[in-house]
Amino acid sequence: LLPIVPHPQEIWPKKSGEYFLINSDTKLLAINNSVTGLRKDLSLFKDYLIEQGLHIQYSDSSIPISDQNIIIIGELNEPSGIIDSLVAAIGIQVNEKYPGSEGYILDISPKRVLVAGYDSAGTFYGIQSLLQLISRENDELKIKAVTIIDYPDMPLRSAFYGFYLNALEDDSLIQRAYNDFKKIAQYKFNMIDLASHHYSHLAMEVPGHRGEKLWQRFNKIFEAVRRCHLQPRVGGWAKWINTNSPWGADLTTLECIHTKQFLRLKDTKPCTLKISSGQIAPNVIFNLKTGKSWKLEPVVVTDISGQIIYEEDKDYIINFGGIHSEDYQKYQNTSQTYLQVLFSKVYFGEGEPRGYPLRWGQTFNPPTTIHRTPNSRIHDGQTVKVTFSYIGPDPWSILKVRYCRSDPRLHTDGRQNYIWRWCTEPIRYLGANDFALDVDETRVFAWDLRCLSSGKSRSQIWADDIRYYYKTIRQLNPKARIFIWSDMIDPAHNARIYGTSEVASLLKDYGMMDLVMIPWKSTISEKSVRFFARHGFPIMPSCQDITSEGYSTAPQWAYWVRRFYRRKQQMPYGLMHCKWGYAFDSQQTWEQLATVADHAWSVAPYILHRPVTRAKADENIYIKVKWEGDKLVFDGKKIRSGPLAVKTAFLYYKTSNMDTFTKVRMKKDRKEYIGVIDGSKVKTDEILYYLELSDGFNTSYSPKLGPELPYKIQILRQ
Repeated sequence: LLPIVPHPQEIWPKKSGEYFLINSDTKLLAINNSVTGLRKDLSLFKDYLIEQGLHIQYSDSSIPISDQNIIIIGELNEPSGIIDSLVAAIGIQVNEKYPGSEGYILDISPKRVLVAGYDSAGTFYGIQSLLQLISRENDELKIKAVTIIDYPDMPLRSAFYGFYLNALEDDSLIQRAYNDFKKIAQYKFNMIDLASHHYSHLAMEVPGHRGEKLWQRFNKIFEAVRRCHLQPRVGGWAKWINTNSPWGADLTTLECIHTKQFLRLKDTKPCTLKISSGQIAPNVIFNLKTGKSWKLEPVVVTDISGQIIYEEDKDYIINFGGIHSEDYQKYQNTSQTYLQVLFSKVYFGEGEPRGYPLRWGQTFNPPTTIHRTPNSRIHDGQTVKVTFSYIGPDPWSILKVRYCRSDPRLHTDGRQNYIWRWCTEPIRYLGANDFALDVDETRVFAWDLRCLSSGKSRSQIWADDIRYYYKTIRQLNPKARIFIWSDMIDPAHNARIYGTSEVASLLKDYGMMDLVMIPWKSTISEKSVRFFARHGFPIMPSCQDITSEGYSTAPQWAYWVRRFYRRKQQMPYGLMHCKWGYAFDSQQTWEQLATVADHAWSVAPYILHRPVTRAKADENIYIKVKWEGDKLVFDGKKIRSGPLAVKTAFLYYKTSNMDTFTKVRMKKDRKEYIGVIDGSKVKTDEILYYLELSDGFNTSYSPKLGPELPYKIQILRQ
């Protein structure tokens, strides 16, 4: 019926063919300037009309409400009471829960448009829906007559927007981001993850922008998203990558484990090394015992006694293989990431868990091998000793910070600690209130010497690291919301592989139950959501996977989140759109974003019903309802095109002399359901009623609160 994303919760249809026409005589009225920031919100609406060639009269003072051809925008409970009286005249009852936080009422008739927000966010969302309803026909701008009562189903609705690599230096990318923010806001997201590796370095100058500090550039971005009623969230690893620009680099603090291996070299056949290592260490390796750091991590080959040292390329050849993934190859020769990763299949060895599978390896490199050269001093069939140092097998660390979670320097307050800066400087410089911990991406841990000597379990090491982030952020901003990518906490996901399955229990012991978990693997969505719900953590899954048809997995995540969280009234939950390409550069991406918006904001069946307000005494009253469904649905097994058919429809009604509502099964008549109230049995002057529709998975009510705030029918008696 309406081209609005996300789909509105409740729709009251009006007569077909009725429209409000916008022209140069149309007046725009903000009641008493009642909404904080209303002028900024209205500017988006006025800018749209200007783009269409219309300059309309604007006032926040005394245009008579009785005027026709007027658009009125304001907030419920504003001091004059005008907005509330206009809503009451439509026949809509409101209270503190209806339409509720971020909700709005939009009423369009041929004479007038009313946008009434429950709060400032609701007013903004009402304007966004109004903009989506405007159409052009024969050089006229018109809006279909309808009444909408709308409100979000999930309180957390986030998009993900990456400012990685050198994006912050590129003014054109920043400008494109500003335009993207407006469209993301139109879909009624209320949060955006501004992911970057640069939050630890906000006091630095932006390369190519003399005199401009990084915090100043970030501040402009934060202000832009806040104007769109998006809460900016600090995200990204506590470092940065790609040093082709003048950006600096943070150093790893991992301490290598020295190891040796005996191999029998036969002919020139390759032998596979069984412990992972890097030919060139990532960043700089620091040796706690010597106090020295080095860039090269040599592989030394000798005879068994260690007396004869053989020469690489002359006596033997080490084949490290190439990094086959194109996305990673382009970073291989930058000064910060100049290394080669060795193993596609990792064997257990010193410091490595037995049977550890390198999940990503087979798409990166073949196994590292060593073989004799034809003229080698190593005899055919001779056993040699190969010694080298290693720090862990995860090739993701090419691009991501590698640090020892047992290194006390990284859990020490002060500017010398870049993790401390990551937690505190966004609050000081940007007023940040939301953080997303990407500590899951630092998967190389508990393989270096300090971790192995700490006496802690893997879960304890991991939980203590998370606690440092949490404590540091909350000390400076006690009300900050903290999110965390949760695969290393989730036993159904990477926690099982990495031995960190006890982290959730430890976080509960630490009193960190308000951490919002971000699971992301859709194939285990039911297990992940159930686990975090049972442990009492808030949740906001990342809908980053797509189906073979290119659909977002949001319908599947939304299904499980609603099933396990809907009755947990005090526990925040929601959905996030994420695309690791970091750019909204295709129609498919925007469609996936819209799918996440739809399933986070509302859920079918959507009830289309114009309330009956008057009826003659002793005559039957016919209550008619139509419905709409979601474009994409999860049917409990797979995501497919919708809608799901309505299976049951009920009318509930009662009069003042009845203690309970009478339940009437509504009958289907082509595209609508009809319920009948026997007028001959109604002896009072008022009937209360509400509607219930179910598709077998979800149940919807109209009005939202059902028996708590039902529709009213006045009985007309002669």
